[in-house]
Amino acid sequence: MNLGSLTTILLLTLFCLPPAAQGALTHDNATQLAIENQGMAWLEKTCTQEGTSITPLASDGCSGGLSAGWELLANSSSLFRQRYGERPPWEACCTAHDHIYWAGETDNGYQQRQQADQALRQCVIEQGQQQAETLSPDLEISPPEVEQLFRQAAELMYVAVRLGGGPCSGLPWRWGYGWPQCGMPSSP
Repeated sequence: MNLGSLTTILLLTLFCLPPAAQGALTHDNATQLAIENQGMAWLEKTCTQEGTSITPLASDGCSGGLSAGWELLANSSSLFRQRYGERPPWEACCTAHDHIYWAGETDNGYQQRQQADQALRQCVIEQGQQQAETLSPDLEISPPEVEQLFRQAAELMYVAVRLGGGPCSGLPWRWGYGWPQCGMPSSP
């Protein structure tokens, strides 16, 4: 089984958890902080190695297949494309989030990543508030229901990036993805 399959299984399992359990998985605690700070140290070591440079900024829109899946549906169904567009309505939030993750600052990195993830969640919620009236007729639900769907999407995205976005995770959307993959140093 490859990393992509494991990630997909993890995310599908995660999305089936009740909100309280999702919150417990992303709650800040000493263990989580220690693990992530070690990852930040490995990332910093990778970034400062002689001859290492950051790649040009690239964004896949919304990671974890959110933009790719949306695009696939839009390309497969003209009705879907006409009704909902070619890109997810919150994709600008993901692109802004990617800009921060790409560089993966390590100084106070845990807090910076947490702030970026909270900003992503808030941006998606605000997009729902701004687009509720416009999307409501197409979705055939009330504006408050549109806003609720965006809130749910925002929470799922937040949980996904908190769990899978740490430095040196091996995932393409990890903190510091513009730098070469980092990890536990090998023994001499």
